[in-house]
Amino acid sequence: MIAIFKREMQSYFTSPIGYVYICAYLFATALFFKMYILDTGVSNVVYFFGGTLIIYMFLVPILTMRLFSEEQKSKTDQILLTSPVSVTGIVLGKFLAALSVYTIALIPTAVSIGFVAHYGDVSLGLTLGNYIGILFLGMSFIAIGCFLSAVTESQVVAAVLSFTVLMSLYFLDTLASSVNSAFLAKVVSFISVYDRYTDFTSGLFSLSSIVYYISVAVIFLFLTIRIIEKRRWS
Repeated sequence: MIAIFKREMQSYFTSPIGYVYICAYLFATALFFKMYILDTGVSNVVYFFGGTLIIYMFLVPILTMRLFSEEQKSKTDQILLTSPVSVTGIVLGKFLAALSVYTIALIPTAVSIGFVAHYGDVSLGLTLGNYIGILFLGMSFIAIGCFLSAVTESQVVAAVLSFTVLMSLYFLDTLASSVNSAFLAKVVSFISVYDRYTDFTSGLFSLSSIVYYISVAVIFLFLTIRIIEKRRWS
């Protein structure tokens, strides 16, 4: 798994994808920082973190689209699948590499938050809660992206599928408020990944939401492993 992780990390930064992701993320967060903090003169970072949610629908698919689809298309996956590495190790190595790039992009935003904290009043608990929420949200999104990258050999198709799924999850909240059935509304709200993130933006450390994000990640990583195993023995 470590060898796969190192290989994927190297590929992110020997190709434009890692740089494109980080630069696009930092540009978008800088824009939100200007809109919600500098232009308003308010040191409340809730709007800053809440506003960045929309970024992940566009950027996470870029981060995950090549994880498996590129190797399927170039047929290099056969070399990987016949190597002395377990399928679980392959999937986890790729997943952790994508999560690491995702986390690296978050680090510079702490400078912006530190700037606000220096000149204004920023709640440490609220800030940490938001970063924890972002990490676990990203974990689930990247696992979904891994799965969708494994089901197609086209990077473009993988990116479009990931974007469509993440966009659909985003609009579950709207669906929950529009259905007449209280039971269905509760079910839709329960599976909404974005609705659960609002707990963190409000400064509430929700253990159930963390368990939910981990569960989503585990389910989609398991499905990815099953797909790769089927391909390995076919």
